[in-house]
Amino acid sequence: MYVIAHKTDKVMTCAEALEKVFDYIDNSTIPELTSEIEAHITQCLNCHERFEFEQLLKARINRAAKLHAPEQLKQQIERLIAARS
Repeated sequence: MYVIAHKTDKVMTCAEALEKVFDYIDNSTIPELTSEIEAHITQCLNCHERFEFEQLLKARINRAAKLHAPEQLKQQIERLIAARS
């Protein structure tokens, strides 16, 4: 585990950085916290790798969400659901 001290004398641990990584990826952090996370992930290889993984995963999920299932597949799923009801 790495502990990174910042200009504000606050210390961010790996656990804290990873706890906020999703908010950071979603651009939902306040500027001060954004700076602390960025400082941490630039200095901590483990957290940087985790950040890159999570960012790539989110991008792939977003791309997949834009795909449309073929009509035949939708109908087959609807029939299966109806049969179980």
